[in-house]
Amino acid sequence: MEGMLFEGRTETVHGAFVDKTRRVCPDTYLNRNIGSVKSNALIDKYLLKVLLGGILFFAFANIFNQLLGSPFWIISRSIHLGFDDNIPAWYSSMLLLVAALMGLECFQVGKRLDLAGRWTFLVFSGLLVLLSCDEIARFHETIGAALGKSLGPMSSLAKHTPWLLIGAPIVLGVFVGFFLLLKKSLAMVPGSLAVLGTGFALIVVGGVLLEGTINWLNHDELQWLWEAEIIVEESLEMIGTIFIAYSLMIWRDGLMKDIPRLRIKSVPL
Repeated sequence: MEGMLFEGRTETVHGAFVDKTRRVCPDTYLNRNIGSVKSNALIDKYLLKVLLGGILFFAFANIFNQLLGSPFWIISRSIHLGFDDNIPAWYSSMLLLVAALMGLECFQVGKRLDLAGRWTFLVFSGLLVLLSCDEIARFHETIGAALGKSLGPMSSLAKHTPWLLIGAPIVLGVFVGFFLLLKKSLAMVPGSLAVLGTGFALIVVGGVLLEGTINWLNHDELQWLWEAEIIVEESLEMIGTIFIAYSLMIWRDGLMKDIPRLRIKSVPL
């Protein structure tokens, strides 16, 4: 009878106590409770795949429209990746909010396991909410542009994106800072840290490096290159957000498997 469990002496994931008289095999108990935890997750891998499909749809629709000379007004206006007040802009904002919810779920898991770094996930979630709002409100372009133009002659280096002169170092600093802050916690689950770094890198390449290249383009001879840059830039930013959400999902699911084990007390009969 060694290794059997009193299920009633074990607090479930939902915080309720069950009948003390029932005996269960440890493997059966673990498998059942792990499934219960996963079923209650707000965001899963299937949802991220669907969201990634939406990004690919926007990208290919814009490419198709450009190749045909922009004959479709619904694409040129409603789902053009270069505008800030249409469907892709809302979609990008929503993706950041999904990543923020993943950060909140990671905080909750860390709280259950009493992990020292759990508060970093909550702060990171708040940052993602702020970035989600910024996708629509465009704080970084409004404030950053005003500050960039105040640099005088240096502002001519970024005539189309003056916010980069101030914003680029801030973005890099924030991403590097959170990468280091989350490093210890994410290292607990193999793969999550590398995926987070990939997400940050994709956003920096798209939102900073590629966006900066339009300062050397014009709307005459190089309009086609301008349009191509916009498609690649915005797509990379949104895919980077998916990677961030996925990295947090890897960490959440990896540690959630340990919650039932930490809750169980083995009682010899």
